Amino acid sequence: MSYIDTQELGELLDVVVSLIDETGGPTTKRTVVLSGHYALYWLNNHFSDHLAFPPSPASHNDYFKFAHMTLHLGCKLVKRSMSDKLLFLVNDWQFFGSKTNENWRDWESLKAKVTNSYYTSTPELPPIYTQVLGSYGLKDSSIEKRSNSQWLFSESEFRSDFVKDLRHSFKEGTSINNVYYRDNGSTREYRSVDEKGIIAEFADTTDDITLIHGNSTNCSGEVIGLIREILSRGYERIILLHPSSCLEYVNVGTLLVSNIYRESGLEVINISIPLDCNPKRVRAHHHSI
Repeated sequence: MSYIDTQELGELLDVVVSLIDETGGPTTKRTVVLSGHYALYWLNNHFSDHLAFPPSPASHNDYFKFAHMTLHLGCKLVKRSMSDKLLFLVNDWQFFGSKTNENWRDWESLKAKVTNSYYTSTPELPPIYTQVLGSYGLKDSSIEKRSNSQWLFSESEFRSDFVKDLRHSFKEGTSINNVYYRDNGSTREYRSVDEKGIIAEFADTTDDITLIHGNSTNCSGEVIGLIREILSRGYERIILLHPSSCLEYVNVGTLLVSNIYRESGLEVINISIPLDCNPKRVRAHHHSI
């Protein structure tokens, strides 16, 4: 596509391939790559993905660039046989607007309605994504689909499912309006706010990370849901091309999958890419769970 700087894309690809080789190396493992991650924006009483070129003035141009660059990266990784399939995840909650305790139910109801409307109108991929895949000679068989009726995965769905599932993991009567994990010197624990029902240990953090606040979670809970879904589909490796701003939460979610659910058998390569796609700021973390 003409609006992609081919030299910039080539530099970014070289860095990403090098990091994958360093952390995971060549593999025969069944692999899926999360790429082309994009957001929905609330505009004129409906959700829009703002993916068509030129980008809308109402969109976040850096996010636009990240979505398109990582889409091309994912396609190139598949063409190089570094991944078997592409997976597409949509940020369908962040840019919907603000909510308060007073209007929370109305906000959730409206968000669910407009989100469902978007997926109904986009059961497969946004047209611009289909064009890009076609330019690489890739077909729908190269896509790991959520279902036959909805190819795109939803952040909101993973987050909601995680909150519901985690609540069931705590002892009956335990307060879980807020859940966090904390590094307390030599004691690393994952617990509810009233310190009952500790259900897992964790590591590799020095700060408190909130996993549930009220009825919501963050990227950690979302990534846990995504990894569990990928495990259930028989994959042995996942490459996550994610925004750098999510780095800490993505790594936390990855670490907690085995601690909370005792899941195992997956290699996870988290590659954080800044929204401006500067190759000098790309980082990778490798996990075996």
